[in-house]
Amino acid sequence: MDLNRKRVTQSQKFNILTAHIEKGTPISELARLHGISPVTIYQWKRNMADKPKDELEIAEVLKELNQLRKDKDKLLKALGEAQIDNQCLKDINEFLKKKSESKLLKQPKNSSKKKKASTRKRKSVD
Repeated sequence: MDLNRKRVTQSQKFNILTAHIEKGTPISELARLHGISPVTIYQWKRNMADKPKDELEIAEVLKELNQLRKDKDKLLKALGEAQIDNQCLKDINEFLKKKSESKLLKQPKNSSKKKKASTRKRKSVD
């Protein structure tokens, strides 16, 4: 019993068989390049011929769908974080506005009255 089995994905199988069909690479050469028995490649070829092409396309579409779902989740997470940051900035901005307004209200109004009074005294002296 061989414990060193090599796991080959569907896309790898498809690429190997495509090289054989489209480029005309002999199966024995492909088997040597990829470290696979030629009998195994012949079995893949027979199995791929038996399967409808739609089944292969469905598998690829499902992989793409799963990848898109993962990407969507990452984007939603990033969007949520950006919205939280935006809300925090708005809250800080409002806080700073209120703080500056309260400082303006707390400033003594007497400084403007003193200026008026000092100008009146000057006029009366003249």
